[in-house]
Amino acid sequence: MRAGLPSSVGENLEQPVVINSYIRDRAPAVRFTGENFVLPGSARKGIPIIGINADKADLELFRIGDRSLARLISGSQFLSQLEGYSVEQISDDMGSSVWKGSIELGREINKEVVTSFPVDEALPNREPGIYVLTARAAGSEQNSWEPVATQWFLISDIGLTTYAGTDGLSVFARSLDSAKVLSNVEVTLLARNNEVLGKAVTDNEGRAVLSPGLMRGSAGQAPAVLTASITVDGKQDFVFLDMTKAGFDLSDRGVSGRETPGPLDLYTYLDRGIFRPGETVNMVSLVRDDSVAAAGDLPLTIILRQPDGVKRRRGWFRLSRSLALMLPVLHCRTMPCWACGGLPFIPTPIRRR
Repeated sequence: MRAGLPSSVGENLEQPVVINSYIRDRAPAVRFTGENFVLPGSARKGIPIIGINADKADLELFRIGDRSLARLISGSQFLSQLEGYSVEQISDDMGSSVWKGSIELGREINKEVVTSFPVDEALPNREPGIYVLTARAAGSEQNSWEPVATQWFLISDIGLTTYAGTDGLSVFARSLDSAKVLSNVEVTLLARNNEVLGKAVTDNEGRAVLSPGLMRGSAGQAPAVLTASITVDGKQDFVFLDMTKAGFDLSDRGVSGRETPGPLDLYTYLDRGIFRPGETVNMVSLVRDDSVAAAGDLPLTIILRQPDGVKRRRGWFRLSRSLALMLPVLHCRTMPCWACGGLPFIPTPIRRR
């Protein structure tokens, strides 16, 4: 350290000081890259393992069946780095060990080296469910409470997208390889208590619909997992979707859209936006049901309010089967702004108070 280096108490170093230190090499360790757990079924299937000063890694592969997914997702272990006792719990309770072995790792002193683990060689035949791969540096000793390098994964060519609406839960299935729609995919909705809430099969457009009542369950009947499976050329493809997580929220991007109106949607507009005092304002109202069809034979209430919020007029009108309701409202000479929302009025002048 050079002379003049200031200290925390305001004093400066009067003369240079030489300090000899030794930094040891990094301890041998292995880890995985992240939380992405879906591997495409058509591409080469390899899981990257990052090794640091390690020549070999001890690996163990576990499988959790599809009937245990609801229980797994309802807990806190899914997609997390497991401790030693959590790995033993999966092996003894929710899943089973399907492969165990080791892999040689490339080594460069104190640098991270990536080695691909060939999944097809360790897992030639796959079954529905999710797999958990754990890794430890060969020869290392870990306590049961210490975290173990963990990679969750499944291999599938099915990509699921869901949309929730008043008509229920719409599920769309497409191929991750070609982006083409997948028909005859069996979709199953599971509750937190592992009960099957409903099943559906995708049509020629790759769409399956589950009734809206299935999404309203609470407590143990709340939706937890959506599974999809299809058998092609004697091989079963399987994927699932976590229904406990919130969907994509794009409201901060300015594309949230309008709120769902419900079974009836009323849209009212004027023939133009600016009027002179005394002119007639033509208001048009359209009423549509949840299938965007014209809703007729309904009582429609129209309220006319002043700028200060005071209700000026109110009335109701029996809507016919016509596509639209058009009615004139006379603009007041003394009130520059009005709020309309409703029923036909006779165009008579509004007297000044």
